[in-house]
Amino acid sequence: MNAIVCRGILLVSVLLGASCTTAKGRGWDAFEAGDYPGATAAWETAAASGDAEAQYMLGLMLDEGHGQPADPSGAARWYRLAAEQGHAAAQNNLGLLRRAGRGVEANPADAALWFARASEQGFAPALCNRGVMFLLGQGEPQDLTAARSLFELAAAQGNVQAERLLGTIHEGGLGVPADPVKAAHWYARAAEHGLATAQAHLGLMYLRGEGVAKDETLAAAWLRQAADQGLPSAQHDLALLLLRGEGVTRDRDEGLAWMRLAANQGLPSAQARLATLATNASGPAAAQPGK
Repeated sequence: MNAIVCRGILLVSVLLGASCTTAKGRGWDAFEAGDYPGATAAWETAAASGDAEAQYMLGLMLDEGHGQPADPSGAARWYRLAAEQGHAAAQNNLGLLRRAGRGVEANPADAALWFARASEQGFAPALCNRGVMFLLGQGEPQDLTAARSLFELAAAQGNVQAERLLGTIHEGGLGVPADPVKAAHWYARAAEHGLATAQAHLGLMYLRGEGVAKDETLAAAWLRQAADQGLPSAQHDLALLLLRGEGVTRDRDEGLAWMRLAANQGLPSAQARLATLATNASGPAAAQPGK
């Protein structure tokens, strides 16, 4: 939870109000065609006239490096122009830059201010990010109740990171009594929306029978979904299940393959397990998933 988790949505609006004959509309057409210089030129024309959406899109292109190296300093300048006009996604993304110190001086209090302004408009990523600031006590006094309330507002809009964080709050008893049933509910919501970290958490809960009925087959299925997305911890835990034949048919070769993938991503536990398995060529892994 050390990093802010919710970015502004790429292409926050589809510019339905912009005809392809306008500069903003031409920018949208160029962007969809992969013509990033053309999009930049068109949006610069609109941005010069004070169009906040065009200013935001110029910031986003510089932030994410579309058609050019990423330039967070340039992104911050465009985000600020749009943010000062009340553009919620620009306010949120400017907050992200201020919190991380990317392209601008790090300033958690200023980041929290921009998250608050976007939150006042009900922008779900900002609600989530403001919740993280309250959760960690960064730029805001630590307030677990406020954090949970903000995550609930964001989750009500389907924000997947807020759903996952609510799972973390209820699993860990952060400001509330620990409740594995509620934790499993929120992890399941985020897992069904495709979030790998939530899929991995849910898989471990099924494996241990925490908040849900113990089901090794479902545990393996959720861990596999997270592993397929490249999450090292899930690759490690799925490897252990394959090596031991829990919830899946025992398959040492596939288990080792997943363990190598996790190790190659720098997961220390996977690297250590590979070394152990090399000295025990035939026996099952003794470690427990999630450890």
